[in-house]
Amino acid sequence: ESQAMADMQMFASRRRTFDPARLERIARTGLPDLDEDGGDGEGKGFFAGFPLRVREEVLGAVAVLADQPLSSIALQAVESVAHSIAQFVDRRRADSCLRESEDRFRTAFEEAPYGMCMTAQGGRFLHANASLCRMLGYSAEELLAGAWPQITHPDDLERSRQAAVTFSQGLATTLEFERSEEHTSELQSHHD
Repeated sequence: ESQAMADMQMFASRRRTFDPARLERIARTGLPDLDEDGGDGEGKGFFAGFPLRVREEVLGAVAVLADQPLSSIALQAVESVAHSIAQFVDRRRADSCLRESEDRFRTAFEEAPYGMCMTAQGGRFLHANASLCRMLGYSAEELLAGAWPQITHPDDLERSRQAAVTFSQGLATTLEFERSEEHTSELQSHHD
């Protein structure tokens, strides 16, 4: 126990301090900061600070304090670690932005006052919002179990197929159809 205390006291006496403004300067300028001052003004160590850079953006900085100058291999390793940290932070930030974007899209899709759906190339429904289900008179489960050709009135099939071709060729991104009352009642009677 007394040896552990002696080790802790020795460690505490060797502890290095540095000016946090140095890290702020590295983050602001994007330039590394290397010197043999240790940052404490007493020349008792070595300070190596590197920016956390992704593309042209500096996300922050990382620094190493050592008792003696770091070799060029050690400096390269620290710089590599800084790069890895920056990539990790950037990936986490991108993942967070993607989740937020997906949440916004999901909410807009599900809460839209007009019918919206996503279909596979063969016409199978992948997703359908509540407004489309109400408009067509089908539950979401029923729509997802089928495809749009199965619920499309025969008079509208060719126009729907042409729209699918237009979509697949990238010539359109939206489609709007008006359905007559006759088609709606026929679909509902077909549904029953």
